[in-house]
Amino acid sequence: MKLYLENKTGYNIVEYEKIIRMAAAETLRVERVRFNPEISVCIVDPVEIRELNKQHRGIDAVTDCLSFPLIDFTKPLQTKRKGSPRGRSPSVVLGDVILCFDRAMTQARDYDHGIIREIAFLTAHSVLHLMGYDHESPEAEKDMFAKQESILNNLGIHRGESFSPEVN
Repeated sequence: MKLYLENKTGYNIVEYEKIIRMAAAETLRVERVRFNPEISVCIVDPVEIRELNKQHRGIDAVTDCLSFPLIDFTKPLQTKRKGSPRGRSPSVVLGDVILCFDRAMTQARDYDHGIIREIAFLTAHSVLHLMGYDHESPEAEKDMFAKQESILNNLGIHRGESFSPEVN
């Protein structure tokens, strides 16, 4: 997996980069991804995510995360290319993930769990969206949220862990 991370906030998020990478990798492992995925993750402030939410979803409000998939998983994914080195699968760009760090900190506090858990949850949630999951129906929501909990449990990140200190 190639994960490109851009921080457009004033926060020092170096310690959270590892959890973003781990949560994305575990989500792809759980989904049995057999190609070499590329994902872009951008950490933004509330103003930017609100504008993106308004522009792309028509919702004028701050949200915690947005996902912009580049693949339609309702169709078979073609990953074989002529000239690919033997034993190496080609890179496939899954899409972009936008995370609002301020919103993640607020939600961690509101749900009384650590910022690590919230960042891991939002990353897994967003990568599942890139893989074609949604939560538009009660059944789809139940399936997606069960997968998210399984991914977090696999990483040893559980509900009920207390909120971690503020970041700089």
